[in-house]
Amino acid sequence: GIVYANANEEYLNAHEHFRNKRNKECLNDCLKAFETVMKIICTINQYNFSEGDSASRLINVLVTNNFFPEYNSTHLNAIRQVLESGVPTLRNKNGGHGQGANKIIVDDEMASYMLNITGSVIKFLVDVQKRRLKNKAI
Repeated sequence: GIVYANANEEYLNAHEHFRNKRNKECLNDCLKAFETVMKIICTINQYNFSEGDSASRLINVLVTNNFFPEYNSTHLNAIRQVLESGVPTLRNKNGGHGQGANKIIVDDEMASYMLNITGSVIKFLVDVQKRRLKNKAI
């Protein structure tokens, strides 16, 4: 819905960058969309966070506030590991910081993978939020 419009715009920008072979920019917009969705969810649920929080910090806020269904600690830690190592770490290593003396190349396969994993993680987060709101209304 409209509440996720900013994240949707960032994710669509990531696709546009990918189509035009701007793979580092694609990774940056994947991370932006991921972080924006978490900030929106934190706002909806009135979780305490700062606008400048990193993806890792936002994940911690969601975990601390029991946003994820806690079937068991192994499951929760697996979700957290996917979220923490999936989008932000690859972006930080490949596109988010100065590249120094060696030019960093983000190949098409990596950019495509990041688009797909970002979309899956965002859909998961939005679906969990929808279920939480539905359960609250009952």
